[in-house]
Amino acid sequence: MMLSEASDRGRAKRGDSVGAGRAAAEHRQRDERHPWPPRWLRWVPPALVVATMVLDQVTPPRYFFGALLTASVVLALFTYPPLGVLAVGAAGCVLLAVTETLEDYVGPMTIAALTVLATITVLSTSLCVVRQRIESRFRRVQAVAEAVQLALLRPLPARIGPLRLAGFYRAADDEALIGGDLYSVRPTPFGIRVIVGDVKGKGISATQTVATVISSFQEAALLQPSLDQVAERIDVALQLDRDNPPAEPMGGGRPAYAPGKAPAPADEVFATAVLLEFSADARTVRILDRGHQPLLTVRHGTASVVEMDHSLPLG
Repeated sequence: MMLSEASDRGRAKRGDSVGAGRAAAEHRQRDERHPWPPRWLRWVPPALVVATMVLDQVTPPRYFFGALLTASVVLALFTYPPLGVLAVGAAGCVLLAVTETLEDYVGPMTIAALTVLATITVLSTSLCVVRQRIESRFRRVQAVAEAVQLALLRPLPARIGPLRLAGFYRAADDEALIGGDLYSVRPTPFGIRVIVGDVKGKGISATQTVATVISSFQEAALLQPSLDQVAERIDVALQLDRDNPPAEPMGGGRPAYAPGKAPAPADEVFATAVLLEFSADARTVRILDRGHQPLLTVRHGTASVVEMDHSLPLG
């Protein structure tokens, strides 16, 4: 995250957001640019039906291409609604029956092919109904997950008082909007206070600690007169998390952490963070570093490390 004093030049438009909000927008843009299944796949089932008809006309009767019709139904399962899958299968059955009848070549192979194609059509249509229900449920779950994650790590406005903000956030898990990193900015009676940090763990499994740190900071920033006292309140909250780890769900429910990933041991609940307190005019800033990466200042295109004292991580 970068913070700078506001200037008349290059001000961000009102309503823009950074951080997790930008990550959510990029997720949606990526899904729009690279949809799955790809759009061109919708043309493959009818193309196979046409190819079957053409090959049947240009080849001797002893050659049989009924398998292409079966393939068209299977591919339609991934791209078409149930009625579309049923239409592709019905068109294939009619085409197969008509061509074989016109060529007077109806035999056991034709009857077997029609039976297989009809069976595949019925099964694919049923699976397509199941696929649509699963996709609908996944979209609802995805929308809820995005809302929860953005409520936890709220998108920041491009400007708070005299400060302009810019940021970029990308979680370790490709499908997650947030992970183990965190940030929060709060206007308070003591100035504009900021926290940027990184908790123990990665991805979804770290969000519980992220929630503890952010909620504690947002409350303490408004009440505590010094950054040291804000950090102490976060320390206490993390200590409570460490002393009271989440219990296993009752009734055989799912664990509170991501499948395949063990939760962090109780003695490893901590976070590195840097806390900042800008004055009302944003011309001075107090900094408290709790084991985090060094801060950088950028002036006239030159970056330099901010020299400061370090102390133990939060928790």
